[in-house]
Amino acid sequence: ALGHLFFAGLGVLRDAGLAVATDAELDEALAVVEALTAELVPARPTADNEAKRLAHAVAGRLPAVYGGPLTAAAAYRWRTDLEENAKLLALSAALPEMNHNEVEAWRAPDAHGRYAVLLRDAGEPPEVAERFAFVRELVTTAGAGVSECRARGRGRPARLLSLACLGQWVSYYAALERGVDPWAVPVLDELKRRLARVPR
Repeated sequence: ALGHLFFAGLGVLRDAGLAVATDAELDEALAVVEALTAELVPARPTADNEAKRLAHAVAGRLPAVYGGPLTAAAAYRWRTDLEENAKLLALSAALPEMNHNEVEAWRAPDAHGRYAVLLRDAGEPPEVAERFAFVRELVTTAGAGVSECRARGRGRPARLLSLACLGQWVSYYAALERGVDPWAVPVLDELKRRLARVPR
């Protein structure tokens, strides 16, 4: 669904005369996602599969996914995928905004039950890199788990989609780890049924 929505949305923008990505950038994004998917398929053992390792790390904790200026959208996508597919409540936030208030919550006594995922990008400004370093130290001091995931590719579409793709695989494996069906959404279905009965 992610690829379909992303590229369909880009098509609409381009048809409207808003050039948001070149053909070369889109070709690169597809190639990066295809290569990444080949590394994350179920046949790849956990030792060689970043998504399986991350899923195991977050499955029993409260994941908090943090992104920078480019990667914040991917962090939000990770959160929604973890919630819908793995039925796992998750948080997401963007740096630098997260540093204005959420950092204080990492000093709470129950912070050890959380897991931070930092979505990093080679093009992030030095100040953002320093903020990520601070968050990593804070989370580690709190006794919580932390992982960094690096965007792949050169163009912005490839870098953003590589992280979003990884997050989808993490949510899939987290669902399996938790023993839930990643495709079933009974609560959402029930909400739709109830809303359909509301007079318009």
